[in-house]
Amino acid sequence: MLGWGSEDSEEIRAKLIEVAQLKGADAILITGIGKDNFFMGGSSSSEIQIDALFLKYK
Repeated sequence: MLGWGSEDSEEIRAKLIEVAQLKGADAILITGIGKDNFFMGGSSSSEIQIDALFLKYK
């Protein structure tokens, strides 16, 4: 799983904020964090997946 303070978490945090700003969101609600493993060209790799809602206050 993702640990705060790691390079990956900082990149993810920055990307979430970027998307939130583009959508005009006031808040980000993270609804799920996981890791997806897949095979490509004879080798395996993994990718962190985050499900999030971008909320706008009325």
